[in-house]
Amino acid sequence: FQAEDGIRDVERSRGLGDVYKRQALFTVAVAVLIDMPLNMANILVIPLIFGLGVDNGIHVVERFRRSGAVAELMHSSTPRAVVLSTLTTIGTFAALTISPHQGTASIGYLLTLAVSLLLLFTLFILPLLLTFQARVASDETSATP
Repeated sequence: FQAEDGIRDVERSRGLGDVYKRQALFTVAVAVLIDMPLNMANILVIPLIFGLGVDNGIHVVERFRRSGAVAELMHSSTPRAVVLSTLTTIGTFAALTISPHQGTASIGYLLTLAVSLLLLFTLFILPLLLTFQARVASDETSATP
């Protein structure tokens, strides 16, 4: 996020990174729960998960900043665009799962799981956090004399 003067706005972007750090940890936790082995091939794609998640999150946060309300955000074209783009990505990574090479297939399984979870986090968790952040900001503004 860029502030008006072109300097990175750390305060506004900090929450977005926190959401996707938790999502990456959640992906690894789910992989362990479903007995998906973590190996050198699929552990190397964890940074890719961050990049894909931040990409979706930026679109949602920017729409929220422009509209100012989660209801307007969710009724805009942004969630639909995020869903369609993410489903395309899921389909691409799911195609890797049928590879005869075990490393490539494990990358496909992990990325399919991760991007599916990214979609859920972006469309459900992120708007909740944006609502909470907006309420806190409005409470601080009203409390300031």
